[in-house]
Amino acid sequence: MIKLKPLKTAVKKSKIIVNNTVKNAFTYLILIFSISIISCDDKLIPEHEQFEKEVNDIVHFLKTSKIEDIEDGEFKDTEDESKSLFKDAIKDPSGVYYVIRDEGKGKKLDTIKKDEDYKVLMHYELFFLSSVKLRSTYHSNPHGVKYTYNQLIEGLQKVIPLLKTGIEGANGLYENSGKAIIFIPSRLAYGIYGSYYLGIPPNTPIIWTVKILDLEKDK
Repeated sequence: MIKLKPLKTAVKKSKIIVNNTVKNAFTYLILIFSISIISCDDKLIPEHEQFEKEVNDIVHFLKTSKIEDIEDGEFKDTEDESKSLFKDAIKDPSGVYYVIRDEGKGKKLDTIKKDEDYKVLMHYELFFLSSVKLRSTYHSNPHGVKYTYNQLIEGLQKVIPLLKTGIEGANGLYENSGKAIIFIPSRLAYGIYGSYYLGIPPNTPIIWTVKILDLEKDK
């Protein structure tokens, strides 16, 4: 007599595979259809217009804002452009604006572009253009955080290598650290998808304030 149990099991497994394949294909089609709907939306701003809008928003913020100290993490409104961040702002060809508050007196950081074994130890704070703070390492990571060059978003890659590290004192604290405020359009930051982890919506320009502590090489 022919045993049908193995055959039934094989058929059952085949049905499961087919069902899962159909479900995945259906999900994929829904996703493609949704993207198509969004792409056809008359209100969708073309990429170059979105970029220009964000750069204009950054310039407006620079002209109407000031900051006393990067580590305070608080931007203040000002009607006096001569006291605003704009007077010291430098525009990178990419569209990134930055203000170097202190170049630093330690080691140069251009090494991180050439050698992946090097990591920059830094503090940062992250803001929206509304001045709302998203994140700060000063409290969450008192000793700073480490990144290789390729781990930095493109906008940070434009500026951080221009700075120098601080000088470590006898108390273990760093002095004369390189400090900068970096204004980054979304296409050089988190783009059309944003960052769920950081709470950044799509197409959102952001501000990074950075303080460079040290440059370390992995052993």
